[in-house]
Amino acid sequence: MDGTRDIPDSLYDRDFAAWAEQQARALRARAFDTVDWENVIEEIETLGRSERSALRAAIALILEHRLKLDHGLNDDPKRQWTMTVRAQQRNATKILKDNPSLRPAVAAFIFDEYDDARGAALDSFELYEEAQIDHYRRALPEICPYTQADILP
Repeated sequence: MDGTRDIPDSLYDRDFAAWAEQQARALRARAFDTVDWENVIEEIETLGRSERSALRAAIALILEHRLKLDHGLNDDPKRQWTMTVRAQQRNATKILKDNPSLRPAVAAFIFDEYDDARGAALDSFELYEEAQIDHYRRALPEICPYTQADILP
C-alpha cells in the first residue's frame, strides 16, 4: 500500500474492520512497507481526540446537572439529575483510568465547558420553568463555582 486515501475502492474505504486487522497483522509482522501509514496515523490521532471529546462531554453534563441540582427550584427532577451526575462521573472516571494522561487537562475542560453547561441548564429551565427564567439567569453563576473535586470526586 502506498498510503494514499485517494485510491478508489481501497480496503480502508470498503471494509474498515478488515483494513484494521490487515494493518495490525502488518505491524505485528513488522512488515512496515505494507502499512497504510497515512490512514493508521489518522486513526490513531482520531482515537486520542475521541477520548478527549468523550471526557469533555461527560464533564459538560456533570456541570449542567450540578447547576440544576444546586439552583433548581423544582424538586421533581432532582433524582434524575443526581443519577445523570453519578453516571457521568463513572464514565469520566473510566476514561481517565484508561487515559491517565488526560487527568492534567480536567481543570481546563471544566473551565472550557462551563459556559455551554450553564447555557444548557438555562435552556432546560426556560423550557420547563419559563416563569422562573429570570430567577435562574440571576442565580446561575457566570463564573464556574466548581472545582475538579466537585466534578470528579
